[in-house]
Amino acid sequence: MELEADLRASFPNPFNGRVVIPYDVAQEGLVTLRVYNASSGQRVRERFRGQRKPGRYRETWDGRNDDSR
Repeated sequence: MELEADLRASFPNPFNGRVVIPYDVAQEGLVTLRVYNASSGQRVRERFRGQRKPGRYRETWDGRNDDSR
């Protein structure tokens, strides 16, 4: 089942060591939040995967990939 979600603008932009990724979830369900390289389309990091209830959420990302590089 596909859920409706809204990815909001990350901040600060440009980020300096950490970025906050805010997003809204419209209905309860499984959410996966992944960061991709904009130029290559390659997945960089999976920040969250799990159940979420409707609401506003924030994840932080430190610029590192899944291997902490």
